[in-house]
Amino acid sequence: MKRFHVLMLLVLFAVLSAFGQQQSVSAGEFKKVAESGRVILIDVRTPAEFAQGHIAKAINIDLSDPQFEAKVKQLTVKNKTVALYCRSGRRSKAAMGIIKNMNLKVYELSGGIIEWQQAGYSLNQ
Repeated sequence: MKRFHVLMLLVLFAVLSAFGQQQSVSAGEFKKVAESGRVILIDVRTPAEFAQGHIAKAINIDLSDPQFEAKVKQLTVKNKTVALYCRSGRRSKAAMGIIKNMNLKVYELSGGIIEWQQAGYSLNQ
């Protein structure tokens, strides 16, 4: 019986590993990822929040948009890595949950734009 449980855990791990990798990262790590040029940077806040200031080269796709998932899919046809952020990290974590089965590598700014600014990084207007 114990072998069966171990086998089931291994199968579960293999299935989960087949999907895209997801990780929450600090502002410093997120900055490196965002500036690498190898990710699609997505701000999941509202358009009004985005207009008040955003990370350079970010694309605004509001998490509350009913077409959120479809818009992300459209953007990621050729690029399989995205970097998500919001104000505090709550919405970007929810966005990660929505796109978890898209076979994408996802980085999420754990403390959101608040952590970004506290780390001394600037925003574009």
